[in-house]
Formats: sequence, structure tokens, C-alpha cells
Amino acid sequence: MATGPCSTDGTIATTVPLTRAGFITKDVDSKLNYYWKNIVRNTTRFPKFPLLGNILSSVRTTFDNYQPEMSAGREKMIHAIGSVCRFDLRIPSNFPPTGLSAPALKRGFVRMGGAMDPGDNGITPGLGFKFPRSGVPEGDIVTLFSLDVGDQWNFFGKN
Repeated sequence: MATGPCSTDGTIATTVPLTRAGFITKDVDSKLNYYWKNIVRNTTRFPKFPLLGNILSSVRTTFDNYQPEMSAGREKMIHAIGSVCRFDLRIPSNFPPTGLSAPALKRGFVRMGGAMDPGDNGITPGLGFKFPRSGVPEGDIVTLFSLDVGDQWNFFGKN
């Protein structure tokens, strides 16, 4: 899979996505264990939302990074403060979709965090789901109700 930004002359500069050798080919249990070991190891809280880093950094790096971690030296741009939980999702056999929504037991992680620094009136909640899969890149999904600055303190109030 090649990706790359368009240049001013309309050509596309292609690059191979960054990856750690052999990580994508691991089985789902190895990936789940790897991620969880690193999640619980890191107990630090980011001191503030990195606004300046957001302005000066490319968001494209986030989408082109097939590594299990962020690139060294890169700050988390949005949702810098959050919590991560493991989950099991049982999709019933009579559910018709395929892919990530296909009937089966899906195990993964959900990260819940505010998109920006909480204001006086509340938070701007967002969710990120990671579904490790055997032999292929993870299936990741992100959700955000709105980019409006928080208007309530109930994380799930817009469901």
C-alpha cells in the first residue's frame, strides 16, 4: 500500500507506510498482549493540551503510521488526555455485515478522551477503538460528535 501527499505539480509522492518489521503479521493475541503491556506501563498524565504542537504538526503522519506506537518525538495532537479500557464485543451470528462488524467475538481497546482542553462549560468527548487482527493492520475507528467546545460534563450525553 503506497501513500503520499500531492505536490504542487499534481504528482503524488509515494512512500511505503512505516511499520515495525513483523508486527502486522503477528496474531491477535500477541498484539493484544503487546498493547496492554504498554498501556498499563505508562501511568503518566500529559500536563496540558499541546496547542502549539497541533498547529505546527502534520495530521497526515497519524494516518500513514502503521507502527504500534506514535513516531518518536511526536506529541499526541488531540485527545491528549484520556483513559483506555479493554473490551470484548460479541457480535451475534445473525448480524449480516462483514469485516470488523462480522459475527464473532471481537476484542480490542477503547480510548476515551476530550478533543481539547475542557472549558468552563464541559468537555468535547471523542472515542477511539482499536481492533487488533491477525496478520493484517489493526481495524481502527474514531468517533467525535462535534468539534464544538464542550457544552456538558456528561461524556456520553450526546448518544
